Amino acid sequence: MQFDAQTGQPLYYNYSSKSNFGVYFEQDWNNDTPIPVQPPTQAKKVHNQQQARALVQEEFNVKMEELQPSDVETIDMNDGKDVRYKFGHVNLITDKASGRVIQVFDSSSDSPKKGTIKETDARKAAIKFVQRYLDPWETELILGYSIQIKDGLQEGDYAYQFFSSYQGIPVFPTRTATSSYRVEVDSMTGKITDFSKELPDSKTVVTPEVAAQEWMKHYKLKLYYFITEDNKIRLIYEELPRIANANQKVHIDATTGQSVLIAK
Repeated sequence: MQFDAQTGQPLYYNYSSKSNFGVYFEQDWNNDTPIPVQPPTQAKKVHNQQQARALVQEEFNVKMEELQPSDVETIDMNDGKDVRYKFGHVNLITDKASGRVIQVFDSSSDSPKKGTIKETDARKAAIKFVQRYLDPWETELILGYSIQIKDGLQEGDYAYQFFSSYQGIPVFPTRTATSSYRVEVDSMTGKITDFSKELPDSKTVVTPEVAAQEWMKHYKLKLYYFITEDNKIRLIYEELPRIANANQKVHIDATTGQSVLIAK
């Protein structure tokens, strides 16, 4: 842990920021109240150019004719496992395996500026936007930091980093597992210009056997006779949810091996 010698505030290292990688930010703990969120039922995913084009049009409200044919390439942000779709000044980056959106940004407004958008309004816009890209099991966030960028092409814009939290306790990132979201807001228009999401490292997941043991805590097996189409009788086991979890869908967090319960 490090502290600012002048303000006494704790400093946290930001591992993921596109434009400020390796920079320390002052953590604002005056606003660490949990933020209740409403995540989508399914994470946003993009698997091809058509889906990428539709998402870019939706997020940035651009006309179809303004979107140039996309360049698609595999990039080295995550050991060569990410895909970038580029439509002129708009970039969309996804996880190659799952299609989950990692980052989307519009560089058309990249220029130092001092806009008139209030910080409170920018924060509301960031909170509203980030909820569209949350994982389905997220229920609350903590605002890790908020700054007005002081240099570079994004000078004057607002940047926010949100951490996942549980019962008011933030889940801080490590070098192998992360749960955070970054949003940048244009200080002149109030529009979102950059969103990025950190994904856990797939090299640190638990084994399928460990996940299966955890999953079976929520289900029981019942023995049945089953008649096949050719009239053969077989004994089978069928999974049944335990009473307490009948109305919940069970997921297993691959990085921790713990159950994640989501209402059906």
